[in-house]
Amino acid sequence: MMATHATALGPEDTIHLQTSDQSNAVEVSETSGASAAAKKKKRKRKKKKAVAADVSNADVSTETAVEGSTNNDTEIEAAAKAGKNKLKDMNGVDNHIAQHEHEITKQTNEALTEHMQESLQKSETPRNQLDNVSKEVESSKEALASTKAELESANTKIKATKTELEDARKEAKATKEAHEQTQSELESAKEEVKAIRDAHAQTQAELESANAVKASLQKKLNDSSAQIDSLNSEVMQLKDKMSKLELAKGNLEQLAAKIEDSKELSALGQTQAVAMERELSKIDALKADLENLQRSDEEKQSEIIRLMAQLQTTEADAMRLRNTLVKSQATAEEAEKLLLDARGEESTHDVSIENESRLARMEAKCAAAIAELAAVKAKRDDFRRQLSNLEQSTTVNGILKGFEQPVVWQLASYCMEPTCKNAFTWIRRRHHCRECGRSVCSTHSTVRRGGVGSVRICTMCLRS
Repeated sequence: MMATHATALGPEDTIHLQTSDQSNAVEVSETSGASAAAKKKKRKRKKKKAVAADVSNADVSTETAVEGSTNNDTEIEAAAKAGKNKLKDMNGVDNHIAQHEHEITKQTNEALTEHMQESLQKSETPRNQLDNVSKEVESSKEALASTKAELESANTKIKATKTELEDARKEAKATKEAHEQTQSELESAKEEVKAIRDAHAQTQAELESANAVKASLQKKLNDSSAQIDSLNSEVMQLKDKMSKLELAKGNLEQLAAKIEDSKELSALGQTQAVAMERELSKIDALKADLENLQRSDEEKQSEIIRLMAQLQTTEADAMRLRNTLVKSQATAEEAEKLLLDARGEESTHDVSIENESRLARMEAKCAAAIAELAAVKAKRDDFRRQLSNLEQSTTVNGILKGFEQPVVWQLASYCMEPTCKNAFTWIRRRHHCRECGRSVCSTHSTVRRGGVGSVRICTMCLRS
């Protein structure tokens, strides 16, 4: 058809028709090439959006894993596993992006090459068409460079995500190690609190034992005071009786002297003299008994002083035990408070240093309390041994009077009253003041009723 039409036309018309056909072919080729390039660009945009969505999903998953890594150990491990899986997915995405980039580059180059070849083969257009093709090539190259930049940005984000995952993994590991360390410190603190409580209970038992020993000793002292009061009453009665006997002896001696001087002894007088001698011997025996009682009383008073000193030592030991008990209670309360604080702060990292310092202070206090308790135990055992020896060596009647210092008797051959100064004779008897211990005669002393009986005191003490 075209050949017939060419034969009907002239040469110029034939050339124009061929040129028109070629132009149409070039235009069709260009149109098909442009549509193919548009489709490729559309596919590029879709792939870019898919890559951006994958990167965004990876970022969201990464942030979720990082936020969940601080909750607890189970969530940390789950987040770490999820991070590993996500890292694998990101590595796959990275490989997919690289492969996709390679395919896009390859397809673009092939399309450009085909388009240029078709344009060069079918087109005999002027230079401006080649310029248009060159512009399209440059535009395609710019689009390719933009795609590469976006891919590099996506790779940068992926690397940043990997770095964040590694940091989150390290932080989770550090948190787990800190948690394990805090848990071990809590276990150690629990053991120390238990030891302190045991020491506190032992100290409480020892304090109760010391109080029981003190109560027993106080009861013995009270019983001894009652016995010594009874003995003092008996001694005073004996002294009064001795005074009366001494007076009777003096009268008898005067009577004997008168009888001897008058030399008027008769059978009745001889009988009376024998009776007087018997009375005198009884008086001497009573004097000896009185001296023995006085010596026994002095020994008992010295024993009272010694026992009182031991009682004061026991009270001091009991006071120290109470102080130790109070300190142990304070230490136990501080340890319990430390344990509660450690339980409340076991998820933080800086609690270990403060706990270590507190535990060190608590250990020092515990060591000091234990050392002090050991010293108190040693003193208590020593006191128990002394008390046991005392109970074994003390006789039934060797019990105690009171807490006052015994009065020391002052021996003199004359009355120590400043207004008297007369020497003692068998008529002017010597008496000891129960207040000051001075030697006085009966003229300058008086008998006064006391709490446990009658006592003789001098006139100076009576006036004061």
